[in-house]
Amino acid sequence: MQTYPRLWHVNLLYAVTLILVVFVGGVIQLANLPLGLIAVEILFLLVPALLYLRVARLPIRETLRLRWPGWPTILLCLAGGAGVWFLASWLEAVISPLYGYTIGSIPDFFPRTIGGTLLLAAALALSAPIGEEVFFRGVLMRGYERFGPAVAIVASSLLFAFYHVRFQGLLPLIPIAFVLGYVVWRTDSLYAGMAVHFVNNLLAAGYLVLATRQPDLSLPIISAPAALAGLVVAAACLWALQRLHRPPAPAARVGDTRLILALLPLLLAGLVYVFGAVNEVILGRFPQLLAFGQE
Repeated sequence: MQTYPRLWHVNLLYAVTLILVVFVGGVIQLANLPLGLIAVEILFLLVPALLYLRVARLPIRETLRLRWPGWPTILLCLAGGAGVWFLASWLEAVISPLYGYTIGSIPDFFPRTIGGTLLLAAALALSAPIGEEVFFRGVLMRGYERFGPAVAIVASSLLFAFYHVRFQGLLPLIPIAFVLGYVVWRTDSLYAGMAVHFVNNLLAAGYLVLATRQPDLSLPIISAPAALAGLVVAAACLWALQRLHRPPAPAARVGDTRLILALLPLLLAGLVYVFGAVNEVILGRFPQLLAFGQE
């Protein structure tokens, strides 16, 4: 049974949902960050991906790789996800000063109550791993697998990083993106990717809350030794997964006779990313603009 979406379809889906996330999701998140994040993951990622599979008559279970990989694999993915978070966080801390600005936030943007904080953690650690893994590793990466697993992992990882519309934080997103792509392909299970994504976002949520509530608190977890330890742990977990799982049977490599047409939606997505990146730089260099209308 065919389980590979057409490249034109997945790229168009990517561009359209990116527009919705940036121009509609951004407004929703300004009203309420946790609920906005959950709404974006469900309405603009999870639902469109599932609707597309239904309309395209692709088998959801097979296309999305909804196979339980076993608890040993899940535990390895949790450990590997934690390790790569330490690496990516240190990388972001090293790279960010080179841009010459810091990303500010609108007052009261982050929750101040325990309930709001738990809701934010749920948004980042539950709704994001489900929605983004279904969309990127479940549908998008499948569309690129017609060119082989290497192209699929690289393409889906880069598109995942750019989808977050972060200029300063683009490079630190790439390690986790590649780990997610490789883990899902190697284990042939979307649940494995969700486990990696879950622990990575859970740690990010915890650090975000601490850094927001106590900005003067010095946390040694973002350091070169911690990053090195994280790299070792992540590499060891990936090696163990490689030993535990044989690579899935290679798919027949099918070219696309209309490759240029299939890639056209990515030009539109690129324009959206440029808009977001320029907006980030402007607000980063002129943070007083964030106060406009707040008084």
